[in-house]
Amino acid sequence: MIKLCSDLCVGLSDGHVYDMIDVYGTYEMMNEEMGKRIPLKYQSKRQNFYEVLQELIGPKANYAKSMSKKSLLMYPVTNQNP
Repeated sequence: MIKLCSDLCVGLSDGHVYDMIDVYGTYEMMNEEMGKRIPLKYQSKRQNFYEVLQELIGPKANYAKSMSKKSLLMYPVTNQNP
């Protein structure tokens, strides 16, 4: 999970937007490559995965519901101070 969050933070700093369905797929693939099992709490309820990820990423990202895919999007926080 730490590697995934690190990769996401790099992408967010470059302005990338992520679909959380794709992020979960990447997490599955990373775990498979490392020979690790995904915790049951993430398999049984995807919301648990999203909540932990949001906690680890912290204030570097905002989240919004996608209208087209009906999924959650992660996008970089922009500094709007004048």
